[in-house]
Order: sequence, then structure tokens, then C-alpha cells
Amino acid sequence: NLLYFLGEGAYGKVFKCFNSTTKEVGAVKVFEDDYEMQVELDNIQHLSNIDPDEANIIKYIEHFIFEKYHCIVYEILDCSLLDLAMNRPGTLSPSEMRPVAQQLLVAFKALKEAQIVHGDLKPDNIMLVNHQEQPFKVKLIDFGCGGFISDLEQGMDMMCDGYRAPEVTLGAPLSKALEMWSLGCCLGEGFLGCQLFSDVSFYDHLRTIIHLLGQPKEAIMLRVFLDFLKNLLHVDPEKRLTVGQALRHPFITMEHLINSDSEYVQSFQQLQYCRHSNNKAANIFQCFASYDVISLTCVHKACQHSHGTADHVTTLKESSLLITTVPPAAAQGAVTI
Repeated sequence: NLLYFLGEGAYGKVFKCFNSTTKEVGAVKVFEDDYEMQVELDNIQHLSNIDPDEANIIKYIEHFIFEKYHCIVYEILDCSLLDLAMNRPGTLSPSEMRPVAQQLLVAFKALKEAQIVHGDLKPDNIMLVNHQEQPFKVKLIDFGCGGFISDLEQGMDMMCDGYRAPEVTLGAPLSKALEMWSLGCCLGEGFLGCQLFSDVSFYDHLRTIIHLLGQPKEAIMLRVFLDFLKNLLHVDPEKRLTVGQALRHPFITMEHLINSDSEYVQSFQQLQYCRHSNNKAANIFQCFASYDVISLTCVHKACQHSHGTADHVTTLKESSLLITTVPPAAAQGAVTI
């Protein structure tokens, strides 16, 4: 028997229901997409040998089909960490965040031993068990975006925008370490009361990471480049990158940033006009006249390297993720990329 609506996520709605046979109450997640249901079911059933209370993950009860809908039944929990933060004055203190961090780390340790990656950690998916009786006792929920660690592939589009690890945004090789990034984002948000990094677009997400933490290119872009190099230098010519594959490699395309809605990224489209001008170098500067010192420095270097031509313009457009904006007043102390 359906009691009331609890909430919804990207792939399903959740209802509080009463089982008239067992006389128990459960949270029933209703899916419209069979595939999404099967992904979550496969992940949660793979964890069936793990004690959910010890591992701090939600307890799976059963699954069934009602009319055309596939349903998964979980234990009833209290509210999400996001709900708690929004419905109380002030932000969470370090002493409150410490047990949350410890319990999530225990959950991730259990997932790692099961070779599962959660892939969607955010405050909505951190549930308080019973905040009145067990303050800050939490469990990890929603395994619909997860999978086996061995299935992680470079270039996968995964994780919620504001909590996405930079290696995912940059198309670098992936590992279980991406969960730790999301954990840091959640803890920082709980403490500060606001999201650490932008979720407006891939570009703005990376821009805010660079603004707060500095350039990731030394650690991450190097890995993307080395993967590209390794595939170019494959001893077996049959396994070596073809021209088409090389052009589609994340090191070359960075397409997830080029397609950004950011005004700054869109300004690079103006460079196509500059290519057809007689005074190409001068017009490149004109295209960027409203931008800061860093932008102009990057374009100036491109003009120098191309010896007065705009043959390098396409590369600038494709490499737009390496250029970040700062207010003109702050440009003096910024690092030119």
C-alpha cells in the first residue's frame, strides 16, 4: 500500500509503502526505464554479501514488477544530508562532519573490496538513518550510476556536475580515486554552506576548480598526453591509433569543454572570422579586446608561434580549456597559461 511520496532522482521516484503481508514499511523506488533499474539492481545485489549496517550502505529488501513499472524496495531512512543542511540554521561544524566522513569512508572501503564504484556521491545520496535517535548516523544510497571499477573507461560521462572529479571533466584515465574528490566536495559544501565548484557547464566547473586549487594540467593533462603517446607508439601496428582515432582522442579534442555554454568559451568561435581577415594578427586581438590580460597573452603567444599567420587559431579553439579568465584587477598576480 502506497503511503506517500518521498522524492525522486534522475531515474526514478521513491514512495513510502506498507507491505500488508510482512507488516513492514519500506522505500519503494519506481523506475520507468528497465535498463536503469537493472543497472542499480545488479550493483546492489553484487553487494548482497556485505552487511549494510556495518558498511553504511542502504539495505536492499526485494524487487518486483507492478503493471509496467519495475520497483526496488529499500529500508526506510530519515532524510538526506542536503535536507538537514537546508532546514537548520548555520552550516555543519567540523565535529558534525567528522562522523559523516568516517562512515562514508567505511562505505567506500566496502565498495572497493567488492570492486564497485558508486559514481554519484552528493549530499542528496547521503542519508541520515534516524537523526533524532542516532545523530549523524548515515548511509550511502542510490547505486544507479555505479558499476565495476574494471569497467571505468577514459572519457566516460559520469558523476553529478558539481561533484565531478577533474579527471572525468578532462577525459583523463579514471580510477576509484574519483570517489574521494566527491567526498571532499560534499564535506566542503556541508561546512561552507555552498557548493564548492560550479555546475553550470563543464568549462565553468573546471574554471572554478582552477580558481580555487590551481591548474590540474601537471597531474592530469600529463596522464592524458601519456595515454595518447602510448597508443601512438604501440608496437603492434594493428593496435596503433589510426588517424581517425587519434583525432577523437581526449588529448586532441577536449570536446566536452568546447561545447560549453560559457560566454568565454563561445568567444573562441569569433576566431573563425579572424582566419579570413587580411590583417589576421590584429583581428585576433580585436576579437579578444573585452577580455583580460591572460587571454591576450595566450593569443599573443599563438601569433608569435605562427609567425604572423592564423594557422594556429584552430588549435587555440580546441585547447580552450587551458585558458582561464580572471578579473582584470587580479590579472597582475595570475599565472599565464
